[in-house]
Amino acid sequence: MAGYLKKGVPESKLVDSVRLAALGVVHFDREQIETARQWKEEVGQKWESLSKREREILKLLAIGAGNRLIVSRLSIAPKTVEGHITRILNKLGMSSCLQAGMWMVAHLPDEAAKNDW
Repeated sequence: MAGYLKKGVPESKLVDSVRLAALGVVHFDREQIETARQWKEEVGQKWESLSKREREILKLLAIGAGNRLIVSRLSIAPKTVEGHITRILNKLGMSSCLQAGMWMVAHLPDEAAKNDW
């Protein structure tokens, strides 16, 4: 990606931006950079708030694993899995395992792809 322009940008700026992009110049305005920084910080804080075991379980949720598979894969009790999932959902501010798994894939795709369990 070479940058981002908002809708309604004047034609002259659009042409200039395309030319600069063709030269390899990346352009984001200050507001866009600040928004990206805040988003990255928020995602990082949520991820860091999870324990190692919660991260393992979230990764499994991201590949669509249900409680039984998580129990089997991690050799832990079903009640333990349920407790971890409750804490994960609370920490991420979500209401379902599907939401949490989708959050993982959308915001941390490299982590979601790691198989370290």
